[in-house]
Amino acid sequence: MYNVAANELGHVVGGAQDNGTQLINFSGNSFNGKPSQTAISIYGGDGFDVEFSRIDPRIVFMSTYYGRVVRSANSGQSSSTFWDDRQAGTVQSDFYTTYNLWEKDTATSRLFLAKNKQVWCAINPTDFANDVHWFLVANNLGNDRIVEMDYTPEGDHLFIAKTGALWRLDSLNSADFTLDANPSSTDIPKAI
Repeated sequence: MYNVAANELGHVVGGAQDNGTQLINFSGNSFNGKPSQTAISIYGGDGFDVEFSRIDPRIVFMSTYYGRVVRSANSGQSSSTFWDDRQAGTVQSDFYTTYNLWEKDTATSRLFLAKNKQVWCAINPTDFANDVHWFLVANNLGNDRIVEMDYTPEGDHLFIAKTGALWRLDSLNSADFTLDANPSSTDIPKAI
């Protein structure tokens, strides 16, 4: 397993190399009257980072090698990509790419994706009714891969870790994440 996540329903999802993304959701046959803890495959390939929404436990994010990330609104029964035309998602990243989902409520979420020497941010990726837009939020972060990222609870700061280095992005809540202010995907949103 490269990564695991759990939701408030007690479901567990994990990305397993050579074995895809596996979900334990207590469905299937019972054993001695207890719910099944057998995993079901919800995404193929080499499974890597996974995330559950804290707001809607049916929303799950899954990934495979080179930064291919998909999302599902129905606990992995179906999934889809969510790239926009400004960040096509076809540019390969490190073999094992990390990402983090931050949520304020059902209408406000961000997914931070490490991609080579950059960090990208998808605005409201948990909103399946509207298009997701991607923004570059950090660039030129050294030569080795980003190994981990984490945010502060209110979502205003993002910490980025690499071997021997740590960065902090500030003022994310006041950054102008709009297409008018950032017509190019490589414009870094500035805090207002």
